[in-house]
Amino acid sequence: ICIENAYIWSFMDVANFRTHTLAYIAIYIGASMLIVWRYQFSIAIVLISIAANVAFLATNSDLSLDAIMTNGAILVGSVAVFSVLLLLTRYRLTKKEIIARLKLAESNDLLQDQKVIIEETHRDITDSIRYAEKIQHSILPDPNYIREHLPKSFVFFKPKDIVSGDFYWFAQNGDK
Repeated sequence: ICIENAYIWSFMDVANFRTHTLAYIAIYIGASMLIVWRYQFSIAIVLISIAANVAFLATNSDLSLDAIMTNGAILVGSVAVFSVLLLLTRYRLTKKEIIARLKLAESNDLLQDQKVIIEETHRDITDSIRYAEKIQHSILPDPNYIREHLPKSFVFFKPKDIVSGDFYWFAQNGDK
């Protein structure tokens, strides 16, 4: 029985060819979805599979070319061509996506570098303004000194930003 079953499955008739057609289609679609390092590998899998099927049919089948074509070869061939086109399209899209991701990463790195430069510049400018504030406060007279000589007076000094553009002056000249 095993020998007979082996013989039945090794000999390709119309029924067996139709059964194998779905397997061939699955192989081609699988090969087209498989992108390993280079798309040429997937195309090679499709071509090797076609060659193996032709060799198998030539050695193990009495089917005529018309019988093979009408019972699934046209469908299998169409799927093989479609699979190669699908593979090339998928490869191009994957390549474009990788390039876009690399450009995005490069842009992010550039933005990060620019952010660091801007933060350093901002810190330097703010430090300079704070230093100018200290200089301004050291030039202005002490409000307590003014109150000593003018007890009913006050100084309203509220800069809009850190440093004011206004300066006031107070000095004692003799008893005035």
